[in-house]
Amino acid sequence: MRRVVATSSPRLVVAAYPSRGLDVATTRRTQELLLERRAAGAGVLVISEDVDELLELSDRILVLHAGEVAGIVRPGEADRYAIGKLMLQGAA
Repeated sequence: MRRVVATSSPRLVVAAYPSRGLDVATTRRTQELLLERRAAGAGVLVISEDVDELLELSDRILVLHAGEVAGIVRPGEADRYAIGKLMLQGAA
């Protein structure tokens, strides 16, 4: 059996829906912690349907539609509506 050991300096952080159900202050702190890990050199994978959260936390956003990659965008190159369209309609 493989044992998982918690560390204060992980190389990879996977956060699935990190702000779902949290109040505003806790959401902000959670996002700050993810950004701190990224700044420290860790890879951070955020899985979310919250486009605003993805735009704030991401260097790249891979959008899935119907189980397929609909597009990969950089937050500065696309707005929330373009990302939402990819989410709903896929790459047209």
